[in-house]
Amino acid sequence: MKNRRKAAFTRRAALRVGSVGLITVTVAGCQQEMTPADAKSAGAAYQTLSDTEALTLEALGETLVPGAKAAGIAPYVDAGLTAASADSLLMIRYLDVPAPWTGFYKTGLAALETFAKGQTRTNFADLDAETQAALVRTISGSQPDGWSDAGAPPAPFFYFALRGDAIDVTWGTRKGFETFDQPYLAHIEPPDTPW
Repeated sequence: MKNRRKAAFTRRAALRVGSVGLITVTVAGCQQEMTPADAKSAGAAYQTLSDTEALTLEALGETLVPGAKAAGIAPYVDAGLTAASADSLLMIRYLDVPAPWTGFYKTGLAALETFAKGQTRTNFADLDAETQAALVRTISGSQPDGWSDAGAPPAPFFYFALRGDAIDVTWGTRKGFETFDQPYLAHIEPPDTPW
């Protein structure tokens, strides 16, 4: 009996190690662990972001890294903001910005919306891809006129952090590496067997 408990514990521990890249989301009122892409497909509820913020984030992510929307950038960021800061994989964690980071993302997304509406009178998510790309190029290198300064991060810094998140969720997985026809060489590979 003792060995069974030990085997079960070891198996759980191995499964936990092997589940890097899973996020905890709520689907149909139940918490589940799944990939950001699966969370997007399942229509997981957002815990921190509003639906409007998620749409803006998806449009920005897709502009920065094609495929980020389908890869689940909105569920990925939402889960990163909901998780304890030590468990978050968001780029902002590594940029010497103290937690919590919800304000960084929310005010940055609001500033992007204000900027887009000031330039085009249209929400960022409703713009065509060419116009979105032009606006993103503008914020990538300078603080543009019309970027809200109501506590929003500087435009180039916001761009940099979100670009990192879009890259991570899109290409920072085995599937992402396969798109480049490159082997996924993790520093520490999970074991082939769970025990």
